[in-house]
Amino acid sequence: MELRDYQNKAVSEVRAAISSGNKRVVMVLSTGGGKSLIFAEIIRLARERGNRCLFLVHRRNLVLQMAETIREHVGCDVGMIMAGHESETEAEVQVGTIQTFTRRLHFDELSCNRFFVD
Repeated sequence: MELRDYQNKAVSEVRAAISSGNKRVVMVLSTGGGKSLIFAEIIRLARERGNRCLFLVHRRNLVLQMAETIREHVGCDVGMIMAGHESETEAEVQVGTIQTFTRRLHFDELSCNRFFVD
């Protein structure tokens, strides 16, 4: 799927903000504007550079939606970090709920979580 001009602009602006050192970048777009596709493109570009990606959301349906969008747009395996799903930490792209992610993350046991260990 090809991005629209405003979506390409959003991708460029978010990446520029991150590159300039901002750690908390906010993107606002109306319903149906293609936020999932924009973030899938950002993830695709990050993967081209060899980066692992973690995308967290607040709702289960958004995890499923985003994982499918990434599979279709980026063409890679996606691990899901969500209640009722066993974590697939070997996948280079992870999508999960914030709640489950914080419950499963044990900083004193990083060796058990391959997504965070280089």
